[in-house]
Amino acid sequence: MAKSESFKKIGLPEFEKLGLNRMQIPGLALLKRPVAFSESMPAAINPVIASANILLLCKEGNARVMCNLKEYSLQKNTLLFVLPNFLFQVLEESEDFLVECIAFSFDLVSDIRLPEDIAQIVQIVEIKPCLSPPAQQCSEFHQVIELMKEQYHTPALYRDSVVRYLLLALLHKVSSWFSPNKVENHPSAAKRDEEIYRRFMSLLFKHYREKREVRFYADKLFVSPKYASKIITRLTGKSPQGWIQEMVITAAKSMIKGSNMSISQIANELNFANQSFFGTFFRKHTGMSPLEYRQM
Repeated sequence: MAKSESFKKIGLPEFEKLGLNRMQIPGLALLKRPVAFSESMPAAINPVIASANILLLCKEGNARVMCNLKEYSLQKNTLLFVLPNFLFQVLEESEDFLVECIAFSFDLVSDIRLPEDIAQIVQIVEIKPCLSPPAQQCSEFHQVIELMKEQYHTPALYRDSVVRYLLLALLHKVSSWFSPNKVENHPSAAKRDEEIYRRFMSLLFKHYREKREVRFYADKLFVSPKYASKIITRLTGKSPQGWIQEMVITAAKSMIKGSNMSISQIANELNFANQSFFGTFFRKHTGMSPLEYRQM
């Protein structure tokens, strides 16, 4: 996961501060209505880290987002599942963009035995967090959300438990959309390659500030740099070195725009020898200096 001090967070406390949470159930935030990202996640104009599970279903309009350094296009009936410690950024949204949003912690349903397919969804979403279910399935998603709101506002002895089980039902639906059985049927070699990619990204989020050599990550993965490059490039279309550089640039942009740190302090935070080296690296990958980017 990414170093939290380099990025602001988005999750349950942030939704509470914005006054958008319709629920008063610990571990759950269900927005009052479909809203634009500019209203529900204003901080995400710069890269942020998710501190909760966040389900996003586009209801109208379109948007472009970055999730774990990959770009995704959202349009009506597109679902995005953002897991804790995922990097997330809103790149663009149309004026009519609206998204249904529910955020929750797994602690909320920790005392309910989770079926195996739901437990597997984490590994699946790490590889492919975005999909477009059929319109009928999206309608069912909205129906469950509305039922959760209705049940919450209906006085009942077991109201909170009913809402929690409805959330579990929603997770059942979402897990079926991601079709974990299809992943299980992958050849063992393909599953191993995907595991290498997942572990590489996990290591990258932990070590991007101090380790920028492919060999370091390959050694941790117990493969050669050449093999790591071959697998990751084939799966993602981007080399490990490309991912490393993008992670560093993403963190740098977040600190430049989202903090009061000086450019020199940011260079030191990202373990560059000095501000000059950092400036050269940043300009090479963005076409502008860190100061020019801050003044945009």
